[in-house]
Formats: sequence, structure tokens, C-alpha cells
Amino acid sequence: MSLQELINQEKLKTIKGVSLEQVGKRIDLAKKYFNFAVKCFKDNSEEYGEVIYTNLYNAARVLSEAVLLMNGYKADIKDHHKIVIQAANFLINDDQLSEVFARLNRMRKERHNIDYDIFTPFVSKQVNEQSIKDIQNYINKVEALIDKKNPQKRLIDKK
Repeated sequence: MSLQELINQEKLKTIKGVSLEQVGKRIDLAKKYFNFAVKCFKDNSEEYGEVIYTNLYNAARVLSEAVLLMNGYKADIKDHHKIVIQAANFLINDDQLSEVFARLNRMRKERHNIDYDIFTPFVSKQVNEQSIKDIQNYINKVEALIDKKNPQKRLIDKK
């Protein structure tokens, strides 16, 4: 499915008037999920594998929502998680992140199983390590896109 198909099927809606400050708040929330997961991973990666994984996924989902907002889109409620990951991948359109987005889509499915399946899947330390690397790369890419859209942001942040 393409970005245009998501729009045509009304799974993705255009919105106006979103400020970079609002986008920044979503990115900040994504980083909170991410930093919490990394801290838990360092403190106790084996015991809380599924909780870490869920927080890493939430970081990626909220970051994807920020990408959509930055480009004037919002995902429909139905299949929201799937749509935000797909649409962010289309909007970023970066070959270096294509494998990351493939893993994020798998994370989406696994997180669903963790939250809703009666047989909660085990998440290994290695899977969480890879997820941390992936989401850090994703955060870096989104921050670079924000800097490109608003070069003054770096000067404001340094004050």
C-alpha cells in the first residue's frame, strides 16, 4: 500500500496548523519511552524484557506519529498503529531505515501479542538490544529532519 492509497482509503487524513513545537512534544514523549526502556534494559534486561520491548515500541509509534504531524497527516483510529508505521516509512523514504521499519512492523505485531494474547511471548535481551539500536537510529533521523525543516531550532535549544 502506498501513501496515496492510505489517503484515498481515508486511513490517513490531512491536517493543517501543526506547529513544530507540537511535533517536538511528540518527539519528547517518544524519547521518554525510549530512555525509560534503555534505563530498564541496563538495570534488569532479563526480568523486564516484555516491558522494555513495549516501551521501545511505544517510542517508535509516537515518533512515527510525530513524522506524520510534521508532514501534515494524522492516522485514522482504526488500524492506527499499523498506519502510522507504514506512513512514516513512506514519508521518510530512506533506504538506510528500510530494515528498521521492517523490524518496527514486527515489533508492532509482537507488542500486540504481549498486550492481548494469553500466551505472552518472551522477548530476549538480543531482540531488545537490536530494538534499542533501531529506535536510536530512527530518533536520530527524525531529529535531523526537524533540523532540516527548522535550522533555527538548534540555536533555540542551545539557549
